[in-house]
Amino acid sequence: MNDYTDYYRMQALNINGTVLIFANHYYRDDIDMALSKDKGRTWSNEVTLVANRGTTSYGHMGTSFTAGVLYNSSEIALAYEGSNNKIQYIYSTDWGANWVSETQKIIVDNNTSFNPLISDSKGLLVYSVPNSTNVDLKVKAIGRPMISEIKLVPHFQYINVTWSKTNGTLANGYMIFKGNNTWDLRFCAQVDHKTWFRDYSELYNMSRRTPIYYCVIGFYENWSLIAFSNVTKLQNRLPLIENLSAKSGYLYVNLSWDPIDRSLGYNITDYVVYRGKSPESLQRFARCGEATWYNDTFRNITYPCPSLLKLDL
Repeated sequence: MNDYTDYYRMQALNINGTVLIFANHYYRDDIDMALSKDKGRTWSNEVTLVANRGTTSYGHMGTSFTAGVLYNSSEIALAYEGSNNKIQYIYSTDWGANWVSETQKIIVDNNTSFNPLISDSKGLLVYSVPNSTNVDLKVKAIGRPMISEIKLVPHFQYINVTWSKTNGTLANGYMIFKGNNTWDLRFCAQVDHKTWFRDYSELYNMSRRTPIYYCVIGFYENWSLIAFSNVTKLQNRLPLIENLSAKSGYLYVNLSWDPIDRSLGYNITDYVVYRGKSPESLQRFARCGEATWYNDTFRNITYPCPSLLKLDL
């Protein structure tokens, strides 16, 4: 970088004697980089990593980009506010020698966002998003996913979420995030020393057709390392059984329902009836085959009087 007066912000990373300098070009608002492998004695030619961002930044001039080493590894991320006023990043997996193209940038948030900061060892990107009255602070894990094989299986009461260990090692704990899109995932739950979670919060939404997205983040002691999974989508949930009705008779309750529409692609071979005092305490007690009705005759159940029976369906 021949003339420092051409730049209004510079940031340096020192990685075991390899020094990288990133700088914002004053006129074009490019982000350039130069690299030294001998502790700054000699330098490579400057390379433009991000070109022509424009000058409409929502953030402060000095914090419209940031760079950081992720997980104390060879991976470096460069996060910045693009010309579309959205935080995005590119990365290198070999200490800055080569970078993914700007055309392969990863957009962190589809909303207007600015002022990115990277927590190096934890692989976390912090940035600001304006709202109607103030500014929200958001956090996102970035870099290469280290948790794989995330699987989502719908059950009639919950969604079962499972994932692999972090590089074959069980983390101290995992946090599960979910949302209706990939850029607005909210904290759902935290589990310790296990790689599965049952999301009962979707109990009343199991039949909705909109997709739901999950991401898992693992952390080690004192948060010294954070690992995360890809965002995974659950598109198809359980089909909806409609028009369930209950009619009481003498010492029995007749249950009936509409059959599942086979045109949806489901091959229904058995209807199973569950019963309980609350939605959370349902237990299976009858299988009906392909029939769409069942008579509950109260076998093995004693009631004070049939007329006092209350049905909550």
